[in-house]
Amino acid sequence: MYLKPTDCTFRTMNSIDILKLKSTIYALLICAFSYAQDMSGAEVKEDLIFLQSKILQYQPGIRKSAPEFEKLSNIIIAQNGEDSLTYLEFFREVCRMSVMAREGHYSLGNWSDTVHNGFPNNTIAYIPMDVKVINHRLYIEEDYSKEQELTAGSEILRINGKPAAAILQELYYCIPSDGSIITNVMDELDQTFAYKYYLFIDQSEYFGITFKEISGAEKSVSVKALTRKEQRQNIRESVLPNRPQKENINAVYSLDIASNYARLTLRSFNSNKLSKRDIKPRRFFKDIFDTIRRSETENLIIDLRGNPGGLFEMAQEIMPYVMSENPKDPFQRKSTSWSGKERKYKFRKRSRKAFEGQIYVLINGGTFSSGSTLARYLKEHSNAVIIGEESGSRYESFAAGSKQYVQLPNSGIEIGIPRYLIEFGEGEKQTTQNRGVLPDYTVQPTMLHILAGRDLHLEKALELISEK
Repeated sequence: MYLKPTDCTFRTMNSIDILKLKSTIYALLICAFSYAQDMSGAEVKEDLIFLQSKILQYQPGIRKSAPEFEKLSNIIIAQNGEDSLTYLEFFREVCRMSVMAREGHYSLGNWSDTVHNGFPNNTIAYIPMDVKVINHRLYIEEDYSKEQELTAGSEILRINGKPAAAILQELYYCIPSDGSIITNVMDELDQTFAYKYYLFIDQSEYFGITFKEISGAEKSVSVKALTRKEQRQNIRESVLPNRPQKENINAVYSLDIASNYARLTLRSFNSNKLSKRDIKPRRFFKDIFDTIRRSETENLIIDLRGNPGGLFEMAQEIMPYVMSENPKDPFQRKSTSWSGKERKYKFRKRSRKAFEGQIYVLINGGTFSSGSTLARYLKEHSNAVIIGEESGSRYESFAAGSKQYVQLPNSGIEIGIPRYLIEFGEGEKQTTQNRGVLPDYTVQPTMLHILAGRDLHLEKALELISEK
């Protein structure tokens, strides 16, 4: 059992103190009212039935990609309707239903709704740390607490008595992903664990965290929940002064030429980021491969790790420069809207200036959507060697493109449903169902590798280049 720290220092309160106390109590009452109010059983059921109908209406191909959706979502509906739920409890049911659609491009709520607005408004206090999820285990990455007793790199064993494995299992049930792909869920938790822990696991004021340090010693500490504003203050005061300064990194790409290889890192295909840098895909890749050709390198590493996708043209306009040959069937992909409208796309012909050497592609669970699509194209249509972890989007098809946003009638929560089905030709080099791009060489960094600053994906590529 963890006891919360107490402040045993007493002092006389002046008028300013009293005003501050009244303000704090008022804010807490507003917060408590906002997050504790209930939805009636009838309202819960109506919202869930509405969501189910909209998913079936707008997500194309759902009966093929998630044939059990209607049956499983009916079970969730049947389990609700008798008892009232808080908005937070209801939101979990919404997320569970969305997970059953087996697509990763869902948007669940927004920062202004009843469930989430306490984060930006600083009325929600939550667990003050960042984590890494590695091989279904939790590790402390950064400590934002007042106590500063969490050791970076330590494995989390329990939080408030709940084993880390049980915490992860509950979170997996609430985060949508394509098919049976779990790497993208773990990648998302790397970015959002603290928020997700509050929404789906525990809203305690204090957290008893038991962890195992790198030395093997087991330690338990208690940390106080903090608002986002408080955590950012701690980052400025405790974290940033001790963190080495990072150089500014281009958010879209970088090209590095070494003695025996070129490394093209494509970090994002986000249309806003491309537009901000005046990047036009066709011209961009022509210039990139002119530079690579002048370097006369025989090895090209294309780094797609953490690329969340975006503009599909970025995945298609690179292909003339990396295809081994013109495909017998130039079919690239087919897009089908929720209303049944179809459009087919073809590959452009291989360029006379195409790269002639060996290609190595680095991927992980954060390689998603059109980022994952490019990894698929490279696997099928070039001599690429794939290195890393399973990518985040389904190999054969996935629902993406624009979203249909619907607002649930009683809770007001907004859900974004992907409304275009993207389908690819039959794979020759991978014939899986409900899996992402699978690597030829699987690489799984440990927390020790990360702390040491080692890049195992790149190391493996350089090892293969050296052997060649």
